[in-house]
Formats: sequence, C-alpha cells, structure tokens
Amino acid sequence: MLVAGLVGGMAAGARAGSSEHDQQYAAWRETYYGANVIEYCGFITDEVKDGFRRKVQFLRAWSGMPAAIEWRIRVWAAVRADYQYLDHSLGGHRTWCQTDGLSAVRSFLAFRQRDMAREAGATE
Repeated sequence: MLVAGLVGGMAAGARAGSSEHDQQYAAWRETYYGANVIEYCGFITDEVKDGFRRKVQFLRAWSGMPAAIEWRIRVWAAVRADYQYLDHSLGGHRTWCQTDGLSAVRSFLAFRQRDMAREAGATE
C-alpha cells in the first residue's frame, strides 16, 4: 500500500497541473472501465476486443504511462465496474449495460475503424 501511494504520488507530483496528463489519465480510466463493463454485459466480440487492443496500444505510445500506474488504473477500473454492477442489482444492470456498456462498445469500434483507416492510408 505504501509503495503504491509513493508511486502514485511521484507520478502525480511530476506532472501536476498538466492538462494533457489529466487527459491521459481520463483516457486510461475510461478505456479500462469500459472494457470491464463490456465484459459484465456480455458485449465482447472479436471486433470490440481488437478496438480495445488498438486503443491500449495507442495510449501506451501517447502517454508513456509507467506500467505500475497502468496496473493501478486497471485495478481501479475493475473495482469501479464491480461496484457499479452491484449497485444496479436485480436487473438494474440492464440499463447500465445499455448506457455505459454500449457507449464503451461504440467507442472501441469507432477507434478500431479510425485506426484501420489510418493504417490503410499509410500503406497506400
């Protein structure tokens, strides 16, 4: 726990006040949270997985996020999705899946489409 706090504190202190840094953290949180929601809701397809994989690859190149911080974000996202799922008990998770779940699916599919178009343009 102490090590995790120190790592988080050092990374936050090194980039405090950076709006790009804030955008990077938000993008990572949204990506991993969305992946967890998709899993809970059963919306996983090969295309969605590919979009997620491509987005993570992009985020790693863009942000240069240390692996330890990325891992902490993954854990945070899994816990958040778990709490949200439990909070929407007795069928309420259907609405959650239709909002957060489908939003994440659309995000990953759109990212995949843009990335594939970029790749196609680069090879021409």
